[in-house]
Amino acid sequence: KAKFLAEDIDNELDRNLQRILWHIGCRYNLMPYQFSGVRGVAGVPKDFPQLVNSGSKKTGSGDDDLMIFSSDSGDSGANLSDHSSPDWKRILRKAKFMSSRGILLADSMGLGKTVQGIVGALLRNAISEAKGRPKLPTVLVSPNHAVSIQWAETLIKAGVSAGRIFQFMPKRSRHQYRGSVYILMTRYHLQTETKYILNLAKPRSRAPYSPLFPHAPNPLLIKLLNQYQYG
Repeated sequence: KAKFLAEDIDNELDRNLQRILWHIGCRYNLMPYQFSGVRGVAGVPKDFPQLVNSGSKKTGSGDDDLMIFSSDSGDSGANLSDHSSPDWKRILRKAKFMSSRGILLADSMGLGKTVQGIVGALLRNAISEAKGRPKLPTVLVSPNHAVSIQWAETLIKAGVSAGRIFQFMPKRSRHQYRGSVYILMTRYHLQTETKYILNLAKPRSRAPYSPLFPHAPNPLLIKLLNQYQYG
């Protein structure tokens, strides 16, 4: 890995991003064209991560200064000095999310859109965890079951344990998903569950529970049902 990092990634920002991905447990070595997609999915700026090799000091006194390096990490293959490595946890904690939401990955077939999507989700979850934010599930919606299985296999290859991967079943899945787990479903499953829950919503009654809408109040569900029926 160290040799790959030092010799095969030309862009310094991409080299450091690859090192962060290894640090958080991601097993993939990204291709040069995949880094921008990973940043987009994670919702971080195109210049993430910004680092500075200042020995042991920051470039200023503010809390948002560039990250410093320490010599107590075992990371090898650094593009900086041989005995310096970043404080990865601090880098993740100080990362900034972009205000814009959503990204369209439109690469041709076989160029790794699945990998970019999953690695981006791993990075975003790692940043949120470092910031002390609640761990939230990631929902992956695919066109059919075969593609859903492919997503599960890619998650495992990326380093996600099988115990954190769930196949969603509409009308039957009442599991309360907690933490940074990954919920796989097809478009049909999403449509079926949504229609099922909306049809159960009744005025002046308790909102039906769905793991997809665990905190949706009953008035909102009824409003959505009316829009679905008469919109």
